[in-house]
Amino acid sequence: MASRFYVCCRKGCPRRSLDAARVFRYLEANGWRATRYSARADIVVVVTCGGFQQTEERSLLTIRDAARHARPGAHIVISGCLTRIDPDALAAFSDATIIHPEEMSQLDGIISATVPFDSIPFAGSIPDVQDLKGDGFSLARLRDEFSPTRSFVRSAFTYLYRKVVSLRKSWDVFPASVFNVMIARGCNGHCTYCAIRVGTGPLVSRPIEDVVATFRQGLAEGYHRFVLIAEDVGSYGVDIGTNLVELLQAIFAIESDYELILNDCNIQWFVEYGDSLMSLLEQNRDRLADIRIPVQSGSDRMLRLMGRRYRSEDIRQVVGALRERLPGVSLKTHVLVGFPGETEEDVSATVQLLSEACFDAVKLYCYEERPGTPAARLPDKVPDAVKRQRYRRLAAYGVR
Repeated sequence: MASRFYVCCRKGCPRRSLDAARVFRYLEANGWRATRYSARADIVVVVTCGGFQQTEERSLLTIRDAARHARPGAHIVISGCLTRIDPDALAAFSDATIIHPEEMSQLDGIISATVPFDSIPFAGSIPDVQDLKGDGFSLARLRDEFSPTRSFVRSAFTYLYRKVVSLRKSWDVFPASVFNVMIARGCNGHCTYCAIRVGTGPLVSRPIEDVVATFRQGLAEGYHRFVLIAEDVGSYGVDIGTNLVELLQAIFAIESDYELILNDCNIQWFVEYGDSLMSLLEQNRDRLADIRIPVQSGSDRMLRLMGRRYRSEDIRQVVGALRERLPGVSLKTHVLVGFPGETEEDVSATVQLLSEACFDAVKLYCYEERPGTPAARLPDKVPDAVKRQRYRRLAAYGVR
């Protein structure tokens, strides 16, 4: 019987979810069989996310859960950006193998691979191991949730709770009907609150011809909706002598029926590329589903402290131009609440901006201190109770 594997990544970050999907396809390509229960697996791979304290805690909970239920002799592998962002948090898992995101080819030696990890593309849909065929509800599978110290009722509750939670969706992770195309890894940004650069390293863009080949692969597999994935899509190519405009020109030159999502494209790139980018998007607006522009704040003072390379007026001009030239294209954004030093005036500036911009969706985040970030050293921390109050204030303006 084929060896079994279990791959887990808490939903919330499309980049880490895509990393997990790549591991999933890699193990399948090497003849391993997926299971959705760590207790049945010969190898357990947990792809962590350390971008927020909350995602770190969920990742650690997942690792503890996998380790507690792992069968004797099972190999536990921990990867993802938490391995660099907060390695001390993983010290308790001394029996696990830690592999940094850019070193996943180490799996080749662990499983004696015949298909190398580096040959697996950075693309595809994100498989949901909750939906694996043949793994429906049964008392036999419920048994996998048992441990000698857990009652039947508690085990049953845990199983059913996980089934319910697995149905929850995050707008940051795209459904299986969407083909994810990783165009770059890492980040050259200098956002003072963000630990992702620590976790993923500097920007490494894929050549345009590789991205186009991956896009064509998705079309050949029958996909019609695509999303470009990177820590900052707008920064694509600056490390290899090209840019986002040239990449989009190559993609839009493909004659086929498809829609494109631009995910996490920061405002400064619309400012830098100006009409060359805007005109290209306008000419191909029928192929655009939505554009996601993380503005973070409407306060110039906050944007400066956050290390964002634009101002509130840039946001207004870019969003206004997109609304005028791309009617019908959905515009979405992220907003960070409770950054150190934030005042009620700063929040009011954000409310004003959001009221004017009328984004189709706004995702709110409360600031969380991350190790190794400049913002962690800033004074005037905002109390959690005040963060929650400001979160509710923004939500009252239709933000969700």
